[in-house]
Amino acid sequence: MSKNTRANIMNTFLRLLNIKPLEKITITEIIKKTHISRNTFYYYFDDIFDLVKQVFEYAADNFIEESSEEDTLAEKLEFLYIELKKNRTALRHIYTTDHHLLVGRYIQDVLDKIFFDFFKNAYQGVDANDEQIQFISRYHRYAVQGFITNWLANDNNEDLEKLLMQGASLSEAAIHESITESVDRLKLLNKSND
Repeated sequence: MSKNTRANIMNTFLRLLNIKPLEKITITEIIKKTHISRNTFYYYFDDIFDLVKQVFEYAADNFIEESSEEDTLAEKLEFLYIELKKNRTALRHIYTTDHHLLVGRYIQDVLDKIFFDFFKNAYQGVDANDEQIQFISRYHRYAVQGFITNWLANDNNEDLEKLLMQGASLSEAAIHESITESVDRLKLLNKSND
């Protein structure tokens, strides 16, 4: 079996998901559209829910792989916005089901990578360990993740791109103003908690 077959199944499923809700998509429909046998489908996926899980894992891995460490935070978030907008209907079709945690996990994984890489680069030369940088990056990630999940959950025309660019701008400004101050505060808090 080839990787192309697996990718073809996932792409077909994503196209269907951009047209109709998850509960209206069947394995039979996917098999017919991809011109494969039922056994071939089950070679790659346990069921439709495993397919959903693997699509999000693949999308997160692919996004992270394509993202360059040299990109600015704004560039990374703009690239994410383009991917989210392209598949907003599919994401909403999953987000409105019991499998919404998969969407949340996908967004979280991608944002964790984006923000950690950004802050790790920004903190080069500063006396900060990965745990401290991870905390600061998560702090900023939560705000952006909130904007994205609100955009998915509500059928509104809120300008997510504008919100993401404003979030990137605030995070970048916070870095330049308070790198050492943030680390010093975290060190004091950690000492007082020990």
